[in-house]
Amino acid sequence: YANQHLEEGAKVVPVCYPSSAGPWLNGKNQPDLTAPSYDSSVAQGYVNLLAAVEKTHRDDPTARLTIVGYSQGAQAADAVLETIASGGTDVPRELVDGKLYADPKQPDTGMWAKVPKGLGAFGFTSTGPGPREFPGVPVARFCIRGDLACDATTPVNALDFFLTDKHARYVLEGNVLSRTIAQDGLNGVYWSDN
Repeated sequence: YANQHLEEGAKVVPVCYPSSAGPWLNGKNQPDLTAPSYDSSVAQGYVNLLAAVEKTHRDDPTARLTIVGYSQGAQAADAVLETIASGGTDVPRELVDGKLYADPKQPDTGMWAKVPKGLGAFGFTSTGPGPREFPGVPVARFCIRGDLACDATTPVNALDFFLTDKHARYVLEGNVLSRTIAQDGLNGVYWSDN
């Protein structure tokens, strides 16, 4: 859906991981007692995404890489971008940028910025906030106002998260993801109403 907004010739490398929060939700948003926990799913997302980034770079050492993640995938992508920015991989920072949608690690306002690092229950553990800057790597974070994942600033946002479709709106045609996926040169936090 959003990939149709990329420039012609752009190569998309999908990265598979459980995308689950077991036992509450499996990767298809259905209850599943055997589904991996949120923490396990994010960890697998990190491993798979970093491997895909490193393989893509080995296959084409001059390719520009834009790492994109949404919600739980944004948390995994945030961690991969931190690894690249800190020199923890052979992928050069100057070839990488990032776009994070509904990032729970968004500094100051994200869900994990509001919960003390290490505090957790039922397979959800706070990582604390992500970095404000990724040295040498431009990263844009996009948040729809009121989405608990990245705007955990009021109790109303928590209710909205569970009672409305606000968190699911990123991927709808015409909303923030389709409007920004192909934009270059973005860095920082960007707020949207849809």
